[in-house]
Amino acid sequence: MTIRSRRTAPVWRKVVKRDWVLLTRPELNLLLLIGSIVLFALLWLFFEKIEPPPPKVVRITTGTKSGAYFQFGNQYATRMAHHGIKLEVMESSGSLENLQRLTDQKQRVDFALIQSGVSQSSQEIEIDSLASVAYEPVWVFYKPAAQPPERLASLIGKRISVGVQGGGARAAALELLKANGIDTSNSRLIDTGGTEAIESVQRGDLDAAIIVAAAAAPVVQQALDAKLAVLDFEQADAYSRRFAWLSKITLPRGSANLATNYPPQDIRLVATAANLVARRDTHPAISFLLLDIASEVHGKAGPLHGLKEFPNERNLEFEQSDESKRFFKTGRPFLQRYLPFWLANLVERFLVSAMPILMILIPALKLIPAFFDWRAHAEILQIYDEVHTLQQQFDGSPSKRAAALGRLEELEKSLPARQFGASKHIDVYNLKSHIDLARQQVNNYPVPK
Repeated sequence: MTIRSRRTAPVWRKVVKRDWVLLTRPELNLLLLIGSIVLFALLWLFFEKIEPPPPKVVRITTGTKSGAYFQFGNQYATRMAHHGIKLEVMESSGSLENLQRLTDQKQRVDFALIQSGVSQSSQEIEIDSLASVAYEPVWVFYKPAAQPPERLASLIGKRISVGVQGGGARAAALELLKANGIDTSNSRLIDTGGTEAIESVQRGDLDAAIIVAAAAAPVVQQALDAKLAVLDFEQADAYSRRFAWLSKITLPRGSANLATNYPPQDIRLVATAANLVARRDTHPAISFLLLDIASEVHGKAGPLHGLKEFPNERNLEFEQSDESKRFFKTGRPFLQRYLPFWLANLVERFLVSAMPILMILIPALKLIPAFFDWRAHAEILQIYDEVHTLQQQFDGSPSKRAAALGRLEELEKSLPARQFGASKHIDVYNLKSHIDLARQQVNNYPVPK
């Protein structure tokens, strides 16, 4: 006798009709396997595509080799290498070229050091500010003279170095000179900068060189070591109020050389801020790492700033990134304080990727006992379904009688091996009673004539 029970229906039919209790163990295992594969596929998709790992190689565009930016970039690269990240340091002519590189899709540049104030003359681009990392004073160097220039306006008619094309120093110099009535119509403005400009002043080929650079820049040290005079910006307050990207600072007496007391008096300066910026799509973990490294590089006291004054959130050229806001509010990410960068990032990515699933799985773990109880109940119902089907299909013929009795015997003998557990004893004894009742009905069913 062939018993066509609903239990033998295809899996998809049981699922569609929500006959979950009729699923056999192999069918249930198959569905769990498919669900697990889909779950891990979603995890992989999120882990590798939506929340990808940080790149192993990133690039930063800095400035000329005689400037502080290039030095900063090399210090960043040395420390990043300790975390398994290669930072390629690119030399450039200055801030304007750096901004152009950030927007160039052909050559990927992730970070840049730029001078505050330069973006006013550039197109709006998709970059964020991470931090201000140093003051960059506007140094006006000249040879000591009997009658030194009192103000920037005193340089009218002189030969002045204003920096190279593409540099932020040149843009700042031209704007400040213009505010003082100095342009190419009344003075010689020379497109040169760096070491070349300082040497030209020393030789007397130039009357003054305008350098915009951090105090640690080699070119500034070269000029101070050569005992070139520095213009005292007596109108520093006026400059800082007129130009929002300028700050008033002081070069203390003797800060260049304590032994020779150079400079011999405090010098008032105006300064831009060196901004560390990033493309908006730069990996957040790399931005956090670079901010942490910048704290090491720029956190020491210097002649123009105090201990841990840099990096900071002031004088930012572009919108502050979310990573920067978090960094200055809470510091390094928690895991990066105690774990290597690669391991901390791996754990963070896993937590971000797995969190939605864990929010589902953790409550689901509480349902495991209920699941096993449901599964045992389902097996009992499956046997009930088969007994019910057998009774419906039995027509009293002798051949089917023997098959029906044999199948009922098999079902009854299979119960001890199924190990339903103590909580199902009552259900099992009820099932045995119903099997016995079905056996009596088969035996007592009248034989058809």
